[in-house]
Amino acid sequence: MAYFALSVLLVGCIVLFTLQIKKNKKLGMKYEQEKEETKEKNKAYLETAVANYETTIETNEIKYQEEIKKLKKENEDIRKNYRNRGEIITHKFLNRLKEELIHESLIELDEMIIMPNIFILDENRNSRQFDHLIILPQGLYIIETKHWKGHIVLGMTKDNCGTKFSFLPKILDSSKEETLVFDKDDSGLIIKNYGNPLSQVSQSARLLSNYINSELGWKVWTNALVFFNYEKKQVVHDWSTNNIVTRVTSQTELNHFFRNEITTKNRKYNATEINEIKVNIESANYI
Repeated sequence: MAYFALSVLLVGCIVLFTLQIKKNKKLGMKYEQEKEETKEKNKAYLETAVANYETTIETNEIKYQEEIKKLKKENEDIRKNYRNRGEIITHKFLNRLKEELIHESLIELDEMIIMPNIFILDENRNSRQFDHLIILPQGLYIIETKHWKGHIVLGMTKDNCGTKFSFLPKILDSSKEETLVFDKDDSGLIIKNYGNPLSQVSQSARLLSNYINSELGWKVWTNALVFFNYEKKQVVHDWSTNNIVTRVTSQTELNHFFRNEITTKNRKYNATEINEIKVNIESANYI
């Protein structure tokens, strides 16, 4: 009897041992399977990471090359389109301003067109040049840049010279407003007469408005600005009675002007209409 019980116990132990071995074998196989799955997941993750890294490098390289092309084009445009330092300063400022306005979500990319050095024929078939034309949803803006150093007396006439400048009426050609710039160099005092830039840009604005009206049938108002951009080495004495042309004497003022236009004025044109104006003006750009 004791032998039989011992035999049963032994058989039970063997069965239990066999079952444990099978269980351990299954666990081992499951572990190896999970191990292989983990390896495959890690391999796939690494491959994805490498692919994403390579894509990022490729994307950055494309962006870099596009930026290089953009800078080259901008430099080429500057080289082709500008004849003086003042216009280059204005052009660079306008491009920076556009980037800021887009970044601040005040305008979309295609809602501000900067057109430099535009030529349009007047009624006498003479070519009139505009330093810059800006097209915004709020309207059209002509900027006449004056890079003048010294004391700028704007709007001087025979009648407003004053007693201390009683000799000037004899020098000035007429009662029309003129601009005198007083400066000095090693040889002494320099006085230059630059005519009337306010009248000049006003005529340009009327010409452009009439052109767009004739080509597109749109009645538009073109805003005229004179930008004195020598900044620290200029002082503008404004004697003019012209209340139509905006006078700006610093980049800060020009920045505030356009931001005020964009944030307070009603939108007149959408992106499609802005591009249509641009295309029509380009077709009339007689050089």
